[in-house]
Amino acid sequence: MPLIPRNRTGKKLELPAKKILRGAALSEVVSRDTLAEPTSLDAITALAAQRTAH
Repeated sequence: MPLIPRNRTGKKLELPAKKILRGAALSEVVSRDTLAEPTSLDAITALAAQRTAH
């Protein structure tokens, strides 16, 4: 992953990453406003989409 998803206080967001990989939509899991870097979950979302496409 290019970026470790973290909230604004620096806590790693492991649970939202797991939920996205299991098929949950990003908007259902976490708000981009709470992320230190709003694009940090994009790679995980793309990986989840590839996994479900196969």
